[in-house]
Amino acid sequence: MGDIQQRLGNNEAAEKAYQQALATYQGLGDGAERSAYALESAAVHNKLGMIYRSTGRHPQARQAHLQARDLLLQQSPQAAAQRLCRLELARTYNLLAAGIPGRGPWRGRPGGPPPKPGPFAGLAAEAAANHKKALDILKTLVEEDPQKPQYQLDLARTYRDLSAAAGRHHAEEAGRAPQEAVRILQKLVADHPANPDYSFELAETYALLGRQHFRGPGKPPEAGSDRLDEAIKIEARLVQRYPNVPQYQAALARLYVEQSRGRQATGRPEEAEKSLRQAVALQQALAARFAEAPQYQGELARNLFMLAYVYRKSGRTADARDTLKQAIRALEALPQGGPGGGFVRMMLARAYQSLSELHKQLGETGPAAETARKAEQLGVKAGPPPGPFRFDRGRIPPHGRPKRGEGKRP
Repeated sequence: MGDIQQRLGNNEAAEKAYQQALATYQGLGDGAERSAYALESAAVHNKLGMIYRSTGRHPQARQAHLQARDLLLQQSPQAAAQRLCRLELARTYNLLAAGIPGRGPWRGRPGGPPPKPGPFAGLAAEAAANHKKALDILKTLVEEDPQKPQYQLDLARTYRDLSAAAGRHHAEEAGRAPQEAVRILQKLVADHPANPDYSFELAETYALLGRQHFRGPGKPPEAGSDRLDEAIKIEARLVQRYPNVPQYQAALARLYVEQSRGRQATGRPEEAEKSLRQAVALQQALAARFAEAPQYQGELARNLFMLAYVYRKSGRTADARDTLKQAIRALEALPQGGPGGGFVRMMLARAYQSLSELHKQLGETGPAAETARKAEQLGVKAGPPPGPFRFDRGRIPPHGRPKRGEGKRP
């Protein structure tokens, strides 16, 4: 039940189902019967940790994955040697690495002084170490059973994730890892064309390569566009072939957003707007189909904010106002209590503030006063946010920090 709810994006229901499963395992006592279910319990801890991380509860996520790791390491030598146990341990190490905040210090500019260690430098090294532990396990599993596609799939994912974790410290290794992931996934796609999971993971890996080019020091934003375009083609085929799988639609929407950012950064605003509207259309369909899943409403609201910013920047104030109203409706559909509720209220306050400013610009004094009042009633101190969420300042670059002298009042 938890897995079904998680795939539908209903994190709250999935979390309850996983917690009930853990309570059942814990009720078995401390004897051999409980030990027999250590693998299953560890797997549920990992799934629960993934829910925590997706809802911003990173300390709880890390604790859940640590509990899974300890359960697996405390198994008897005979149980620990089982392939399923080793596979789950490799996944646990990868999840521990993925849950570490920050990515450590940037390598610095070519020829420049070495960067100072950041606050998460040690944690970034720990992330790379965890990925390497997973890599060692998975390499052994592939050697033992080279015909098992699942081992190869997890190995490819680990190579891909290692490239992000090791990139700040071991540039050469980080450069090889995603290429190795691509090699494995391309072979899996060729050998198993009917399995969509392999195509999906290949698209995610292409997207990562495009992202690394886009964000790399000294690299023009268009450097990774070919990889990103290839990822979009694969995801679009998956959406067409499997229209009832929300994961593929959500992933395609996120890729369109990334494409929009790249096009905006390279001076193609019309193409950037087209990509963003494609993302919003996919997310609107998901939010309507899965109204009980807050994840889709949240992503829809965020990208409606971005689209409103694009309209506002191009002088289409009325379109910006109408789009921002849609974003507010999506935000109002989100729970304002419990984990993440404070962030939702803050974003609602910001949305009402920005909408009030747009009403003023259109000469709509009554709606301007009403939306400003709604922002105050939320009781959240929320100054105008940066980037696409800000409507009251001058020119703000859509990516990164404003250049010196820009974005200030005259």
